[in-house]
Amino acid sequence: HTAGALSTRLASEAPQVKALTGERAATSTSQIVCMVVCFGVAFYQCWQMTLVMLFLIPVIATSFGVQASFVQKAAGDAMAATNEAGSAVSEALLHIRTVGAFGLEERSAAHFARCLDAPLKQFVRKGMTTGAGMGFGQFVILGSAGLAYYVGGRLYEAGEATFAEIMAVILLVM
Repeated sequence: HTAGALSTRLASEAPQVKALTGERAATSTSQIVCMVVCFGVAFYQCWQMTLVMLFLIPVIATSFGVQASFVQKAAGDAMAATNEAGSAVSEALLHIRTVGAFGLEERSAAHFARCLDAPLKQFVRKGMTTGAGMGFGQFVILGSAGLAYYVGGRLYEAGEATFAEIMAVILLVM
């Protein structure tokens, strides 16, 4: 146990302990308590409607997961393509006197423009992917809400739930 090893462990493990016992733990605890209480009240109000809403949660969560993975992949590809253009500019600026002495300004600018072609394509692809992912996510969320309201209407029509109970369940679970 040398001093260097101990200080390295302390520097790397202290933030992990803080994360475990700090603000994240308090936030997680309050969210878990809130979720348990909301589901308890929702089951008390109308258990049939709560089961429908409980079924919709994984569907909505999956759509958010798919959306996030598409956006992250597109963002990573776009960032890699932008790095090459940044490297070309950095090199030209580092050797600005040489570029100026040999009259290579237009050649450097053309090389930079070529380097920006790939990021442009990546950013367009990222925009399309993000738009499609957001559209799909919103479709799933609004479709799920529509299904919940439809089931609630059927329960109300059958006399198994009141309007207040249906709205309470939807708002509590959402």
